[in-house]
Amino acid sequence: MKYYLKVQAFNKTSGEVKVFEAVVVVKPWLRKKELVQFAPSQKTTAILQPV
Repeated sequence: MKYYLKVQAFNKTSGEVKVFEAVVVVKPWLRKKELVQFAPSQKTTAILQPV
């Protein structure tokens, strides 16, 4: 199984939101998870609201 993820990181001091994209391959029959790709996103349309 291959998962495509978007990760948002919020900097409390600057208020800046960074968005990253990751690709993870999971092989449950081998009990293996592999991070194939992790990079800054080209699209930063998501807005994270601090709680």
